[in-house]
Amino acid sequence: MTFNSLLTATGKTVKENEDTIKDLRVDLIIDGISRLSREPIGDILFDRLTKKKDILYRQKILKDIQKPEFLKILKKFSQNFEKVKNYIELSSKSSFEITLKGWHLEAALNYINSLEEFYSAVSNLKIESEGFNEFKDFLKSYIASNEFKTLKEEAIFTKNQLNEIKAIVNIKENKIYVNNFNNEKRLDNDIKKALSKLVYYEVEKLDFEIIESHILSNVEEKILELIKKLNYEPFTALSDFYKKHRDFIEKTVEQFYKEIQFFLTFLEYIEPIKKMGLSFCFPEIAEGNGEVYFKDSFDLALAKQQSEKGKRIITNDLHVNKGEKILLVTGPNQGGKTTFARMFGQLFYFATLGLMIPGVEAKLFVCDHIYTHFEKEEKVQSKKGKLEDELARAKAILDKATDKSIIVLNEIFSATALEDAYFLAEFLIKKIVNIGAIAVFVTFMHKLYRVDNSIIPLTSNVETENPAIRTFKITRRETKGRSFAIYLAEKYRLTYDCLKERLKDES
Repeated sequence: MTFNSLLTATGKTVKENEDTIKDLRVDLIIDGISRLSREPIGDILFDRLTKKKDILYRQKILKDIQKPEFLKILKKFSQNFEKVKNYIELSSKSSFEITLKGWHLEAALNYINSLEEFYSAVSNLKIESEGFNEFKDFLKSYIASNEFKTLKEEAIFTKNQLNEIKAIVNIKENKIYVNNFNNEKRLDNDIKKALSKLVYYEVEKLDFEIIESHILSNVEEKILELIKKLNYEPFTALSDFYKKHRDFIEKTVEQFYKEIQFFLTFLEYIEPIKKMGLSFCFPEIAEGNGEVYFKDSFDLALAKQQSEKGKRIITNDLHVNKGEKILLVTGPNQGGKTTFARMFGQLFYFATLGLMIPGVEAKLFVCDHIYTHFEKEEKVQSKKGKLEDELARAKAILDKATDKSIIVLNEIFSATALEDAYFLAEFLIKKIVNIGAIAVFVTFMHKLYRVDNSIIPLTSNVETENPAIRTFKITRRETKGRSFAIYLAEKYRLTYDCLKERLKDES
């Protein structure tokens, strides 16, 4: 059976634009995952899947990996293969011919052992995913091939030849003498025994540890050169092995190693967050734009940041029924509205990477693109004003978005007059509704819920007893709505009625 990839069955992916990646803080998450990886995996993290088949294909891979026994096997294989790559790197950096070829041989021997050990461990293991089963079948065939058998036989032969070499090194004054060892009698024990009869001394037991040296001294290199002259056949075998098996790593094996880093590193990234009591799940994936829901979900970038401080963040739930399109999020400043909007976009992003997403359970769909519109700093060199720039960016989204798109709008038109902002926002919402996309709209204009029946009015909640304290919970609100400013005005007795009463008392 041919092995294609652990990542996709069809090979179809899509990249999001730079603004979306930054606005949703996906760049911070990708950077955090990439820094943990043994291999460069950024290209995988930036490529979203576009087919339900591929998403489910990856989900099955990750479900297999999370099985404790299989996870242990994969981690061991990963460590062994990393050692192979380290030896190859040492070989490539060596300027001394013998060590260059020696490290190359050690790399090959470890490569052979790592594959045989891995196959032995998984051969009778129950694996559900198509991708892993294909690789297992490939590995079985590869290990049985003449190519692998020849590599193994010649590597072991060369190593055994070198292991047979025994030499005696004598250093007299400034000269080194090297001879092959021919079973000469060792006299050190006899001398020690003789001395013990003449002099009493305490013998202290010493433990010696042999450490692999990456760099040889000039003296060591000279000694090896002399040993090589005395042992033509073993070193000829080493040179022949190097020439014949210069690039011994099978490309499919190397691909497999890189691809499992993607999954293993993601699991390593989310582990500290899970220890804080937060959950991850495999979302149910729908084909079309319809019902969407998630429970106990959160902003992954924020959760990672807070987990490093030992803090747990607030989670949120939402159920979007079929026909509901616009999530209108209002509420007090610093109440979690933007975080909620980012979270919504992140859920779709990582779901379409075939990974687990924050939450206990979720149902999402395969979106074609995630478009974002967050506030940008005005550029001095730009001839456009802020409003003109916002309108241009909004038009670009409307021109590209489809009924399979996700749109995240954050505080758009906040810098213009309220009447104008309301007019523009109403126009924008109607366009999105006509397109059929699902959008999150964070705004201070809570009365926009009246624009269309497909709008879900959401609010960032505050404590009932003290409205100045945010709960960071986003929930559906009553359609009549109430501005947070009213709560503050009532708290500080600044409403019209309060002011009227106070002025009356002072007159």
